[in-house]
Amino acid sequence: MNKKYKTYYSYLDEIDEDTLFEGLLGYGMFVERLPSFLTSESFFYYCVEKEPEFKQQEYRYIKYEGMKYNNTPRYYAIPNPLAYYKL
Repeated sequence: MNKKYKTYYSYLDEIDEDTLFEGLLGYGMFVERLPSFLTSESFFYYCVEKEPEFKQQEYRYIKYEGMKYNNTPRYYAIPNPLAYYKL
């Protein structure tokens, strides 16, 4: 059992800064059940084009209420996208 494993750092060296930024911010941040205007890709492109300077100090979860199949409320919470951008 003398396999050679790659370390986390060796994988990180293979990813350039722009690819890492796009992967973290542009894909999979929002669940599919949210309204279609909340997409990771559109937020990513906005951030790339505008390079916004968000001045918030605290980023709370964003709450959203939807309906289940039997018309009972279902509550969602997503991380604040601005916090992801700052990260």
